Amino acid sequence: MEEDATVTQEEPEVFTSSDRGGSVGGSEGESNIREIPSYPLENGEQIRDEHLETDAGQETCVAVWASPEDGSLGPAAYVALEETFDQTLKDLPDDPSLDAFRRQYEQLLSALKRSHESELSLLARCKTLTSQISENATKVTAALKLSDEDQSSIDILKKEVQHAWHLVQAGKDREELARETIYSLRKTIEDLNRQIEATETEHITQEAKLEEYLQEREKLLR
Repeated sequence: MEEDATVTQEEPEVFTSSDRGGSVGGSEGESNIREIPSYPLENGEQIRDEHLETDAGQETCVAVWASPEDGSLGPAAYVALEETFDQTLKDLPDDPSLDAFRRQYEQLLSALKRSHESELSLLARCKTLTSQISENATKVTAALKLSDEDQSSIDILKKEVQHAWHLVQAGKDREELARETIYSLRKTIEDLNRQIEATETEHITQEAKLEEYLQEREKLLR
């Protein structure tokens, strides 16, 4: 097989009657366009081959897309297109003058097969990548959920720690108040004890004076 021929939508491959050694079909009085059956695509587009005759009487073969947007061939459409290519090659007369056209047509068929295989490979790869993306997205969602749950747990623990610190501070405040109260009570008790001691001393003094008064009274009564 010779070097592959690249065919694009904007610059279709053109074969003239000089390459094929004569016109494939069409005669004077017939339409200048002889259309070969179209091939449907998965997205509703169609591709067709048209044979056009120029003013010089040469006939050209042009690959025409029915829609400006390229589409991918479905399995059935690809099989039908491949069968049409094969049948076209079989229908070519065994004429040396058609060898150049035959080679170009075979190159076009080979390029179509490789393009279709590459497309299937890319589609399979896209499905694999899509599945991996979906799986990774699920993992990311789960990780974010766990992160949110961990953050919620951290917030709860922070609130509990703050509450515990408030309780500790309140306990310290109550302890300080209790110490001040105890100190005040001790001071009050000491003051009362001093007052009691002073009162007892005064009472003893008064009793002693009373005893002296009684003794003097007895002396006077004698």
